[in-house]
Amino acid sequence: MPKQLGTILNHACTVAGIKAENADLVAILTNPELSKINIPDDIANAIEQNLFSADSAKAKFFAQWKAEDLNGFDAHAIRMAEGLKFSPEEIEELKGIKGSSKKLERYTELLAAKKLEEAKAQYSGKDADRQKLIDDMNTLKLAQAEKERAYQKQLEDLAAANESQITTLQARTFLSQYADRFNLPKEMDADMKIDFAMQAIQKEAATKGISFKRNGNNIEVVDANGSKYFENSIEQSYKHIVESTLSRNNLLKTVTDPPPVDPNRKTPGAGGNNNADFISKLDAEIAALESKG
Repeated sequence: MPKQLGTILNHACTVAGIKAENADLVAILTNPELSKINIPDDIANAIEQNLFSADSAKAKFFAQWKAEDLNGFDAHAIRMAEGLKFSPEEIEELKGIKGSSKKLERYTELLAAKKLEEAKAQYSGKDADRQKLIDDMNTLKLAQAEKERAYQKQLEDLAAANESQITTLQARTFLSQYADRFNLPKEMDADMKIDFAMQAIQKEAATKGISFKRNGNNIEVVDANGSKYFENSIEQSYKHIVESTLSRNNLLKTVTDPPPVDPNRKTPGAGGNNNADFISKLDAEIAALESKG
């Protein structure tokens, strides 16, 4: 059925967004002449199906809309690349890529590579911090170990000094039993006599390469290796070294039986203190130092 031109025109203005109350539109549509013009069915159908349909609009405008949208995406991708501090070369590369899908693909590759480098740099920094902490800890351990060695050395030196002092006192106590047999002037002070004898014995020890080691209440003679000292396959006692040295240097009078040693006898030069008590006290101090070490 043919349609009036006014109907087709009204439909077209509606699609175009012209309001129905528009005065000019009203004047046109109310023109009586329009009612006299009819549009054949084939033309009317063609107009309505193609000009005013969604498919026709899509066919006409989709390419334009798509281009506008993708151009906007492309511009946004470039802005994001600049914001993420892509290199100038990378940004120029993106700008030169034709096709939004290819541009997006390359953008994703560049972004992934950038994030990987940032992660590596971050990890590397943490690794360096971790290594510095380890190095600092090792330095502290070495310093602490050095302090402990120095402290241990002090303890050992102190113990050795105390042991040497005790050994000297014990040696003087041993020599005191020969006080009445020293071949020295009677007017000489008792302490000086023992000092004189001690010097002779120490000189003999240096000559033989031996030393004296305390073992409880006894004094042992040891060689340079700390082993018992032998001469002609015979173990040498401290008593033998003392008497042979004093006799050879004519410092000892010959008697058959030396007087017995009084256990409570005080050693000359000990300041009037009981030597046994003093040695016991030093032994206790050494034991305390060794337990701390």
